[in-house]
Amino acid sequence: MKTPEDIPPLRLWVSAVKKSLRLFPIAFLALNLNTATIQQLDALPGIGPVLAQRIVEFREKRGGFRRVEELLAVPGISERKWQTLRKLVEVETPRDGSSSSEARSERNGG
Repeated sequence: MKTPEDIPPLRLWVSAVKKSLRLFPIAFLALNLNTATIQQLDALPGIGPVLAQRIVEFREKRGGFRRVEELLAVPGISERKWQTLRKLVEVETPRDGSSSSEARSERNGG
């Protein structure tokens, strides 16, 4: 079976995408921990459906993530796994402020 790299027109495209990902990995791959679904989290390297569920439960229990480092508090996320994930995820608070009182406080002036 041929891979995209074996087909000449696609080879250039695959090469360009790989180069772009090396130069700007977060711009292309960052997944917001505060909005990601179980299916999206499951697609990350080293995360299966059970760990994805734990991440979502952790997020819901704590009212959202404030920093990527908080992933280390999720059972099953080791330092090594976090080192892999930290470049693939981000934390962006919801604009409606529904996820945390901290976001509401900032929006209301402090």
